[in-house]
Amino acid sequence: MEIITSFQLYWILRLDAIWGLCLATAIASGIIASVTGLYYLIEWMPSDSEDEAVIFFKKFWKRTVTVFGIAVFLSVFLPDTKEACAIYAVPKVINNPKIHELCGNSLDVFGMGVKRIKERMMNAETDNSQEKQ
Repeated sequence: MEIITSFQLYWILRLDAIWGLCLATAIASGIIASVTGLYYLIEWMPSDSEDEAVIFFKKFWKRTVTVFGIAVFLSVFLPDTKEACAIYAVPKVINNPKIHELCGNSLDVFGMGVKRIKERMMNAETDNSQEKQ
């Protein structure tokens, strides 16, 4: 049976913070990309000039949009702490043979308890019917 190490547990517990950082990055880069894109459309699009400022501006905008895309992708597909625990730990618990044995024993004990309760109820009914006669 594989044991979860403290390193793995640390990163599972840090997933919420990483997700928050990705979301903040996505929001900030989305705002920057929108503002710079609008500024480009208003300021430089009509002039058709290709000076250094426009080239720098286009590169900056492309990088910002790339960062935005990556951050949105990570924000959507990065599991949070609860999901990561479920993904990593639940199969290990469910597939553990000791758990299966314990469940089998618990069902046997439960079955014996139900049988005993039924017997007591039947005895109580027969005692009640005998008292009434």
